[in-house]
Amino acid sequence: MEWSAEAAARVEIDAIDLLGLQLEEALIVAPATETPGIDDPAEAHAGLKTLDGLNTDGPAEVHVGSGTSAPPSPDIEPGEIVEQHAVAIAQQSTTGQNDVEDLGLLKRKLSNKSRWERKKLKKIAVREEKARQQARDDQLRNEGATQILSTLYDGETVTVIRRKYDPALLAQLQDLERELNGPLDTSHPKFPIEKFHMLTKPGTYFIVDEDTEKLVLAVRITPWSTMTDVTKDYVQHNLHTVMDWSRCADPIKTNSSQNRIGGKSAKEKPNASRPGPGSSGLGSRDADQQVKLKSHGKGQAVSIKPNGHMWAVGWHASMEDDKTLVYYAGKDAKVELYETVISRLPAAATMFKEHFLSLFPGAARSMIRFAAERNIPSFADGELDGESSEMPFANCLTLTNNNFSNALHMDNDEAPLAYGMWWTTRVKKVNRANVYEFDEKVDHSSVKGGAFLLAAYGIGVDFERSGGLVEIFWRGKQDWHATTKSTSPSECTRWGTSVQLTKKGVAAVARFHKQGAERGALVNAHDRIETMHARKQTKK
Repeated sequence: MEWSAEAAARVEIDAIDLLGLQLEEALIVAPATETPGIDDPAEAHAGLKTLDGLNTDGPAEVHVGSGTSAPPSPDIEPGEIVEQHAVAIAQQSTTGQNDVEDLGLLKRKLSNKSRWERKKLKKIAVREEKARQQARDDQLRNEGATQILSTLYDGETVTVIRRKYDPALLAQLQDLERELNGPLDTSHPKFPIEKFHMLTKPGTYFIVDEDTEKLVLAVRITPWSTMTDVTKDYVQHNLHTVMDWSRCADPIKTNSSQNRIGGKSAKEKPNASRPGPGSSGLGSRDADQQVKLKSHGKGQAVSIKPNGHMWAVGWHASMEDDKTLVYYAGKDAKVELYETVISRLPAAATMFKEHFLSLFPGAARSMIRFAAERNIPSFADGELDGESSEMPFANCLTLTNNNFSNALHMDNDEAPLAYGMWWTTRVKKVNRANVYEFDEKVDHSSVKGGAFLLAAYGIGVDFERSGGLVEIFWRGKQDWHATTKSTSPSECTRWGTSVQLTKKGVAAVARFHKQGAERGALVNAHDRIETMHARKQTKK
């Protein structure tokens, strides 16, 4: 057989093929003792070893030229494999010294090229190994945290999820709000659902900022069917107390969180500050960024149509000149129910506190400590007489239903922490008034849509695909969040709650104590009951 330019080109092509196989999974490939030919690769033998000692999916297919060659020693370098391959083909030539000289030149060229390829492959292999090691470290860290947390949480399924803060996603969602002229809808074609990790399955989830390592969200999804009868009865009984408040008090008509963000999007500069350590120990934005987002949220807010109903329970600043701190009032016609609810609120507050402590102990203790240091009364303390057994806690509990939704916002609260529960009930009409009941046939899936979003982190809770009791902790004052659009049939409704230390409420408590805690500056729940009874008698 004559040694030709075509044969030389084929040697080079085969050599590059071998080097290419080395790049794939960083493998070192050796040809078999008997190689049937390029058209029959199934018979080729591949000796493999990986750089990191991990197993591979199986032997690689090796395409080699015609002829035979002995398998090289395991110590042979890839460049030497190429040279042996070239010699094997060259030995088939029947020409003279000129072909041998040509072969020597070709070997030197291939040798130089193989050294360049080896350097290139080494750099790629090092880079890929670093990436694999980082992925393994992250996985081990998450698995380790999950194992520890599962032990602490009495065997619950616990998942740690790391998410990166994405201001571009936040801006995209705010642009969509302007386009919709209303709250976000996760079923809308323009909603970037592919950028979101939506939580739906039972279990406990901890969402951590990928850069700061701060916990930004905690979620627990517990189907009713997985609770013991005692636990389910305890929870639902106290949720009934909260729902009954909606029957004896009027909804609040002002809610700043339902103001859609207008004007420019809250886009951050490339070097904008990220969430960092704050006094709460949970992370916060620096002063410049906080002012920027705050001025954006309030400076050009555009009102959207109210969606759903909201009630508030607890203490707030008075609008009356001679009063400083007052308790939310009820309907005169429902004074008896109002009085019953007031008496049952301490048990409901205890349940909220217990569940908050069990989901995220650090945040719950932080809220309790904050309230204790400032003498903030619990929303369940209807007297504020200095003798109540109710411990300091959140001054306000908000309650929503009837497809409540709002725009992306940060809460105007004194403390950055918020905790809430979501559930679904049946709605019945009794004497033209709504009555709410738990029903095994009614769950979150009975209401179409609706989700809680932490916008810039691309994380959310899909209520429709969840079940039972959903609990969420979030940094209400620090992170943009929203409840998305939902649609429910008339016979059921989804409820949402949150316990918070409101800015105006905390300020009113401070003024009350600064003024000497005079009884005349206070209107408590029992004052409300007396006034409601008196007005009811007058109307008769």
